[in-house]
Amino acid sequence: MRLAWEGRREPAVEPLALPAGEPLLVHGDNLAALAGLTGRKARLVYLDPPFMTGDAFKMGGVDAYRDDLAPDAYIQMLYERLVLVRRVLAADGTVIVHLDHHASHAVKLVMDEVFGRFLNEIVWFYQGGALTSVRRHLPRKHDVLLWYANGPDHVFNPPRGAKVSDPMIRRWGHYADAEGRVPFGRIRREGQTHARLQRRFIRQHQRPPQDDEIAFVMQGSLLRSVWADIPEIRNSPRYAEATGYPTQKPLALLERIVTMTTHPGDLVIDPFCGSGTTLLAAERLGRRWIGIDRSPAAIETAARRLSRDDVARAGDGELAETIRRPVF
Repeated sequence: MRLAWEGRREPAVEPLALPAGEPLLVHGDNLAALAGLTGRKARLVYLDPPFMTGDAFKMGGVDAYRDDLAPDAYIQMLYERLVLVRRVLAADGTVIVHLDHHASHAVKLVMDEVFGRFLNEIVWFYQGGALTSVRRHLPRKHDVLLWYANGPDHVFNPPRGAKVSDPMIRRWGHYADAEGRVPFGRIRREGQTHARLQRRFIRQHQRPPQDDEIAFVMQGSLLRSVWADIPEIRNSPRYAEATGYPTQKPLALLERIVTMTTHPGDLVIDPFCGSGTTLLAAERLGRRWIGIDRSPAAIETAARRLSRDDVARAGDGELAETIRRPVF
């Protein structure tokens, strides 16, 4: 299937010359920056572009960014960037585009053409906000994460909910320690289960387990494709995480995405990095990162967050020095 829209063309841009190494925070056009990154291979590219709302978003009384492209121009803008995203993705990498009801249906068709390997449409459902003003439709309280793979084998670390189910606690809780770990020695009376877990251990380690070694850890259930446990961020003093940047996404959401799709040391790229949440999540989880945005408010906000002491390795000064380099 080949889609058609007014003004369709392949990306043609002069690549931006970027310094080697990461982390890297780039102030400029993400199309040129992506073209300048084609020698690097990312395990995850996460895009949180404008949603085609027709609005202008402000921070401190000045424009943070404008979201006023006409539909055909919007699709062309994203198409060009997705084509370049595929060039910087590792063979086992994945891409996630974060949208809502305004454009997700159209962008999914574009991603079908560019990537073809659809994995999930993840629904991030959030509560909060007034519902009394809704008169002619149901309250729109979710975003959509379109997740595609670049090849047949991709990184997937299945995410689990934080809460262990009551049936599992009743069945195995009396064997577990305070961390939910169940040693082999405590489940000897559980004949078939003990034997099955022992066989698995032997296959992995080429020896039988000791009594104090862990048979399994009680965990929350595997998450489905609707995520309803992470609240949105509102620009209010009630939300300690809020930076004042409009449309900021919660750190918990991006930490889940980064953990699910990458391994420590992998490269994560966010071409619409905004307030820097993806970059902060990558930093805290031990991933390399590149963030790009053309908005001065976005770059200033991201640099400020990433220079604080709430990142895992800010103490050695390396990250702060990187942020102080000339920002392109």
